Amino acid sequence: MPASGGVKRLRALAAALAIVLGAHLMAQHRMTRHWLAVARQAPRTVSYTGAEELTVFVDGRAVQSTVRVRHVAPDRTRLDYQDGELAGMIVVTRGDRSWSYDPRTGRTDCSTAPAMPTELRGAVARALPGPRVAGRPTMIVHLRAGDTVQDMCIDRATGVILVHRTRRAGHDISRSRFLEFDETPAPSLAGFDAPGGEATAGAEPMSLADLSARLHLQVRAPKWLPAGLKPLGTYLYRCPCCGMESAQLVYGDGVRFLSVFEQSKAQTSCLADQGCCALARQAGGCVGGACVAGSVVANLDHDPLLIALGDAGEAELRRVVESVP
Repeated sequence: MPASGGVKRLRALAAALAIVLGAHLMAQHRMTRHWLAVARQAPRTVSYTGAEELTVFVDGRAVQSTVRVRHVAPDRTRLDYQDGELAGMIVVTRGDRSWSYDPRTGRTDCSTAPAMPTELRGAVARALPGPRVAGRPTMIVHLRAGDTVQDMCIDRATGVILVHRTRRAGHDISRSRFLEFDETPAPSLAGFDAPGGEATAGAEPMSLADLSARLHLQVRAPKWLPAGLKPLGTYLYRCPCCGMESAQLVYGDGVRFLSVFEQSKAQTSCLADQGCCALARQAGGCVGGACVAGSVVANLDHDPLLIALGDAGEAELRRVVESVP
């Protein structure tokens, strides 16, 4: 039966609205990519000092600290934790390496410095004018993948991220906000040595083949991952308390991140020992203890032992673990 004139008009209107909506979403995606690119470039060109308020949530409990920040372009940053449970912690980053000193354990751990998202694989993304932070106008970049959300307030003048908030399933995981921010045209290069003396590599980049040889087991990648996640790297992970070594396989999509740990059942490890490294668990630094961000699922009957943790629901993590051959 031929469509009436009214139906035809409705179809034409729906098609026009779809075109307008599609164009709007494409423009939002381009704007978001632009501001993410600005934020990635900012540390390479802008030196600054400041103070930020940091909150992380461990087992639903807020852990807060004021952090003094000093950054020297293109690739040096020092964070000094001033108060709260994290008082005395120091984090120094040079290039792609980061050193963290924790006075509670007396250890300095070295790892690969985290990177900004480079792509938005299926994420919902938008950018819009934001509030003033530390007296400076910002743009808000909102990213959502699954039930994980990141919101960033980016300084319009410098591109430095002044606010960063991560939520999962409606609950805060971490948030930071600059209270003071000053550009520093002639910064000092002092104070960027590894803090606390000799460092232990917390996560060392290593191929699957080398991991298998080092750990005397066959390290295998999961055959299933949540949609959009891709491999970001494989590492030899060392527990910051007991020194246990395991394989760490890292996946992400620019918003969510997920790690799979594998370790031989033949060796006693903090993956299986609930009494291991209580202090490191309190510090949120032990894979065998509480996870700071996201969920944790383990399979201690598998050989090797398996743990998956990160920004995914327990059902998804269980499916990841069960897909490892």
